[in-house]
Amino acid sequence: MKQLLTDPEGIISREEFLRGFKAVFALVFVSFAVYFGAILITESMPVHTTGMLPFLGVPLFFAIISTMYFGYCIYAKRLRGKGHSDAWVSTCLLSFFFAISARFTAGQVVNTGAAEAASADWLPIALKVAFVGFLALHVGLLIWMTLIATSKD
Repeated sequence: MKQLLTDPEGIISREEFLRGFKAVFALVFVSFAVYFGAILITESMPVHTTGMLPFLGVPLFFAIISTMYFGYCIYAKRLRGKGHSDAWVSTCLLSFFFAISARFTAGQVVNTGAAEAASADWLPIALKVAFVGFLALHVGLLIWMTLIATSKD
């Protein structure tokens, strides 16, 4: 399993892909469950306390990045085995990165009041459109790659 999830080189069968996919899906599910659980716990705490989220931020960040790398490895191997370029996986990950970056930037612009200071009310809207567009591209590529990867040889 270690070789399957940590080495992006080579080719794998449909069965090996499905085994790796189940492991990655379980890791994603656990990471998001811990993240949303920390949000719920933090929201229920009194205002003057720090909460759970700051303490879990760094471990969750590394868990999510690791999970994305594991997903990259299994998708790259399987797409290469099906005769497609593994650059599609990189494009999928970049679209996710740009979506999250646009969402984070939109939050910073709105929360700091930079949009009002610059008299540019279009900026938060453009960033939200970029977020939705890149997220839609990411989801579309992920579905397409999964359909290709799970098809019979």
